[in-house]
Amino acid sequence: MTKLKAFVTKHDNLFVFLLLTLISAGFIFRNEIFGYDGLWVFGNLYKLANGFHIYEDVNIITFPLFYEVFKTLLSLFNNYLWYLMLNFLIITPLYYTIYQIFKICNVKKIVALLFTMLIAFITVRIGFFGPSYNTFALLLYLLGLFLFFKKKDSKYSFIIQGLMTFLVLLTHQKLGAAYVCSLLIFHLFSIKTEKKPIINLIKTYSITFILAALFVLVLFLTNKLNTFIDLTLGGMGSFTNNCSFHIAAPFYLSGIFAFFVFTIICIKKKVNNYTALKTLVCFSIPALLVVYPIFNGYHFTLYFTVFFIVIFFTFYNIFVKLVDNKTIDKILKIFTTIAIIFFIINSIISVVHWGIKCNKTPGDLYFGSVLDKNMQAYTGELSEYIDTLKEQNINYRIVSIHAMIFTLYDVPEKNNSFCDMPLRGNFGKEDWHRIINILDQDPEGTYIIVDKKVDDKFLIYQFPEGVFNYINDNYKHVKDFEVYSVYEK
Repeated sequence: MTKLKAFVTKHDNLFVFLLLTLISAGFIFRNEIFGYDGLWVFGNLYKLANGFHIYEDVNIITFPLFYEVFKTLLSLFNNYLWYLMLNFLIITPLYYTIYQIFKICNVKKIVALLFTMLIAFITVRIGFFGPSYNTFALLLYLLGLFLFFKKKDSKYSFIIQGLMTFLVLLTHQKLGAAYVCSLLIFHLFSIKTEKKPIINLIKTYSITFILAALFVLVLFLTNKLNTFIDLTLGGMGSFTNNCSFHIAAPFYLSGIFAFFVFTIICIKKKVNNYTALKTLVCFSIPALLVVYPIFNGYHFTLYFTVFFIVIFFTFYNIFVKLVDNKTIDKILKIFTTIAIIFFIINSIISVVHWGIKCNKTPGDLYFGSVLDKNMQAYTGELSEYIDTLKEQNINYRIVSIHAMIFTLYDVPEKNNSFCDMPLRGNFGKEDWHRIINILDQDPEGTYIIVDKKVDDKFLIYQFPEGVFNYINDNYKHVKDFEVYSVYEK
């Protein structure tokens, strides 16, 4: 037994990675396809993998790295099960990187593993919706933070950080901007303690600028620059109108403020590893701001991940002497063992539940997906209605947050265009009038299926009311379903 413990301790990286892969399965297979982000990202990747063009044919509003990488990976099998499996390429490395950050900050291995599992438990929902630009950008952000610690004294550090800044920016412009600010904050706070911090910062930014300039040149040469700017920047004003507050937001914000005051006091008193703590604080503050304008549970969980690292690391350094106590060490091992058993059981339950509920039709686009009860009720009757329209060769257009449930079966022959994801801020500078322009180009006799208000509100508040009003005022009403209305042009 002693030899086994020694072997595991020596090769902890391998064992932790395998354990985190197993833990990730418990999150990934709890996925229900019609959690909105999962449906939209899968649909966009599927359309891109089948020949449609980013920004021109698909209203993607983030920078393109995630989509360019994962559309290629999805094309290998092109179904929903494979999409779920691709999530392992993000979720497992994400938590593994957190483990490595704790270790490089001199946290004991057993404690680093326990902290990592606790953060996994807190942030469990980020694995539910499948791979996305949000989680991929967070992975790159954390990887950049780890490399900042590991290569900080290397003469090539500015090249590494310049590259990582560019990669985060190329995935998610807001988180990329947060990374840029993190480096700025750290170097400004290090003027008295570091050698030439401002010069190093300028060198880092120069690498990022050169790479960004090359990227813009490629967009220009391929005639994609205008559509890129329109979709990623043109709709920002409209997107801010989506501002919403989760009921717990004031408590989150109050807790953050109080804890940062506490942490800054610890830094000033130079607690153990205070340089590492200062670095973590500098990288966590800008990441917190990315939650704007949508203050919901998912975005809080996602962008607070670095802050959670700060919390655990701060308390570790306050009580670090206790960790060396033999009794405390035994208690930590017991808690870690319990956590491992809990997560393994959770993974088994999740996989079994998924296996019972998932679509098992081989060859189907949504093979491996789980349809929740609400969505079964919403889409079942409409699905049959759409089949009758197809049989009668009636042209139809779906303007709905659920559109991709139906329209992906027509890809690549037909693209439902921006109507597949009709949310405020997703149409560029034309805003929701872009949807109207698409509808105006459809032939007379086209049937328009659109989300309607239920109890005076849409299923998702980001749906542009102007689109529904235009259809309701200008087209002939045909019939209603539970959450949809049908009109004839």
